[in-house]
Amino acid sequence: MEDKDQPPTTTSKAKHNDKRENIQPTPPLSMARFWAQKAECLEGPFDMPTGLVPMRELKDAVAQHITGKTEDTSAPTAPPLTNDAIADILKKTKPDCPRAQAWIQAHEIAKAARERMNGRIEDCDELRKKVARRLRDKARQVATNSGAPKNEIKAFLEELAEEDRIAAECEADADNGKEKSKDAKDDSPEAVFERVCIAHERLNKTIAEIQEWRKNR
Repeated sequence: MEDKDQPPTTTSKAKHNDKRENIQPTPPLSMARFWAQKAECLEGPFDMPTGLVPMRELKDAVAQHITGKTEDTSAPTAPPLTNDAIADILKKTKPDCPRAQAWIQAHEIAKAARERMNGRIEDCDELRKKVARRLRDKARQVATNSGAPKNEIKAFLEELAEEDRIAAECEADADNGKEKSKDAKDDSPEAVFERVCIAHERLNKTIAEIQEWRKNR
């Protein structure tokens, strides 16, 4: 009886050992690189993809197609008045006109809405930068405690330091060119809403991936 029972025990141990040998070890720096990749995903600015055409350009193209060219390009023309300038003129020249006052009120409401939307975009941008920095710090912490060879940890930390330097330079360039590009940027309500939607979608996607990873730990 004992001789018959012994082979199955040996076979089960052999299968167990084979199963353990087939398990591939996780690279020590894989988790650190996971956090670094999440930080890199948040490095891009919250803006419209290059393939999309802003709503203002579509409206201008349709209007030009319908009305055609009406201005004389041979003679120099003065730049068009801004809505703020028109509002100031109407306030001074037509204070008692209901239509003028209605236009001024609509302009002020639209202007306040644009300012609020721009403020939200700036808040999302600051949050994006803050989360990216925290993810890189998390990657450093995981890499330091990963038990990987010192030369690999050193090379990985140097990569993160280079990413920090590039991110700092991009932030400095963005701050310096913010005023210059402000006029050229499409600040129409449609474009601002589009950027906010893209920012919200990217942030939710990153948060969902992190939560999914925590559930599978």
